[in-house]
Amino acid sequence: MKKGPAIALIALFAVVAIVFGALFVMEKQNVADKTAGIEALTADLSAKTAEIETLTADAAAKDAEIETLTADAAAKDAEIETLTADAAAKDAEIETLTADAAAKTAEIETLTADAAAKTAEIETLTADAAAKTAEIETLTADAAAKTAEIETLTADAAAKTAEIETLTANAAAKDAEIETLTADAAAKTAEIETLTADVAAKTAEIETLTADVAAKTAEIESLKAQAPEEEDLSGVTEGVYTSTKRLIKKLGEKDFKSYTLHEIDSDKEERVKLGVNSTSDGDQSFSYDANLFFNEYNDRMKMYVWDFVVFNEADRATVISMCNSLNSQWQWAKFYVEDGDKAVSVSFTLPMVDDSSMGDLMWEALLHIDTVLGYAYDDLLPYAAK
Repeated sequence: MKKGPAIALIALFAVVAIVFGALFVMEKQNVADKTAGIEALTADLSAKTAEIETLTADAAAKDAEIETLTADAAAKDAEIETLTADAAAKDAEIETLTADAAAKTAEIETLTADAAAKTAEIETLTADAAAKTAEIETLTADAAAKTAEIETLTADAAAKTAEIETLTANAAAKDAEIETLTADAAAKTAEIETLTADVAAKTAEIETLTADVAAKTAEIESLKAQAPEEEDLSGVTEGVYTSTKRLIKKLGEKDFKSYTLHEIDSDKEERVKLGVNSTSDGDQSFSYDANLFFNEYNDRMKMYVWDFVVFNEADRATVISMCNSLNSQWQWAKFYVEDGDKAVSVSFTLPMVDDSSMGDLMWEALLHIDTVLGYAYDDLLPYAAK
């Protein structure tokens, strides 16, 4: 064989070896880039894990889901670490192949000195180089498959990131809802403060009325001291009990004629029903029947105003709460709702002493109760059935 073709062939092999070496270096750099990308993903996943922990503190309701996501991220971390180890193993295998190629190149250079004698051996080495090329191509395909797998993991990480962002948005929505509730609570607090001020005003009014009652009581006591011991009820033709007669006498003195006298009932009580037209503190006209009950002992006057304000069933709970509030404001009257009724009723009991001052005391009590009902009517009017 001629020496010129052999040298050309050797040169060709040298070029092939250099190309393979360059390819090995490029592949190694690609693997290093992938490794850096994996490390970046790992750092990103660590940052996302910290963000998830922050979200865990802000949104307790999402704890279970975030813990699941954290576990998935950890699993992906482990998988990425496995892939990184596989890539490192492939690097080592490529470096081994590179070393093998270098050894083969040295062997080819040695054989170049005796090209003619080693032609058959070079052909064998050429076949070996082709086999190694096929093996390198297989390794390249494996690296490509690993790259695709890494890209899939990257897409999964992006999906998890989007899911975390959704959770963050949900947490923000919850924060907005909490702010709305806080604003509502502030509004309720302001309303309570207004009601407290109203209660204070009503308390002051009660104290004023109490002082008025005390003054009237003192006046009645004074009149009682000045009154003659004997009281002439001979002109009162209605009523059986003395307390009833004294009320009717006082109604006549006040020119109040809108009343009805009922016979003594089975409970031995005598009833006088007054038809009252009045005006509330808020200048609202209203009317009611005051049913007054007297007994044979002449020691008290019981008053009932039934169906004072009729309301809708939907407002029952609110009206009952309003009755409780009125009861806390007015110690002279009791506001209540009977089971099954849709109306507020009022009761009042006036203890009395059987003497000539009784008529004045009952009249003053009726005036006071009328004032209380005027205030209560303004409070209950918004719930009155139309």
